[in-house]
Amino acid sequence: MVKTFALILLLQFWPDAALLPAAGAAIEQDAPAGRVILSDAGRHLILRLNYDGRCVLDQVSVGGRQVVSNDTGVCSAIKTGGQWFTTRAGIPTPKVTATADTLTVTGVRFGGGGMEVSEDWRFTVQPDRILWRIDRTYHAAGTVEDTCFPGWDFRDMSTWTGALLGDGGVVWCKLFDKPIFVDSFIVRDCRPFAINVQGRTLEYFHGSNQNSALAITPSTGERLELALEAWPEEASAQRAWSESCRKGGATARQVVSGLTPNTSYRLSRNKNPAELLRADAAGRLKFSCKFSHTGTQNFTLKPD
Repeated sequence: MVKTFALILLLQFWPDAALLPAAGAAIEQDAPAGRVILSDAGRHLILRLNYDGRCVLDQVSVGGRQVVSNDTGVCSAIKTGGQWFTTRAGIPTPKVTATADTLTVTGVRFGGGGMEVSEDWRFTVQPDRILWRIDRTYHAAGTVEDTCFPGWDFRDMSTWTGALLGDGGVVWCKLFDKPIFVDSFIVRDCRPFAINVQGRTLEYFHGSNQNSALAITPSTGERLELALEAWPEEASAQRAWSESCRKGGATARQVVSGLTPNTSYRLSRNKNPAELLRADAAGRLKFSCKFSHTGTQNFTLKPD
């Protein structure tokens, strides 16, 4: 049984205006060493592919900073029969073909235990990004217990302070220092965070917490912007944030989590007299807001 799958990744660095690209994107091949360097036009994003008896990105430079482990880097892998098989070493050297803006790697073969896999990698360099497509073929029926398609081994996860999660896509945000755009939402925070979008609901995750701290479900698909001002770890501390929507009259349902269970809180909107609300037994507090044509709603929430 032969089954083929494709994955397309977009790797992009958002530079400040002063760092806009000045030269063309490039592919530089060192065939004797079995290496290729790919870069965007401004060399803000640089990938180094090592394909000598392996197929692995052993260097990923973002804004001049190396972010992956040189030893393990970025590779493909499968786990079967309780054992991992990867493209990091010990595979036949694949065929590599380079043009001015495209790098094609064919015959990336790995596997074991009766499960053989082959892949083709295709990189396309553009002025502000690098597109990476992986086509994978399974050459026999079997059970794959786990997979890396591909797998990234970062030097230090504390390097990153944000992520876009859900729908199979992940983008890490510390090095970008920009607002994050997902579907009809914009999120701004200078501290570690992640967001997830499911349908019309935006979930905000503070720091490395696995549970969402704030969920917002607007009544319209109009763009909504969320800006976090203060979101401490302590359930008893004050939280502050703002929301804006360009469509006056739109409403949004809010769920604040991570509060002290069965405790009263004061919610102030645009410095108006505070409403008294109560967190439930799970530490969640629910309310709704209505946006005016003037835009921003400023919220503060603190224990009574």
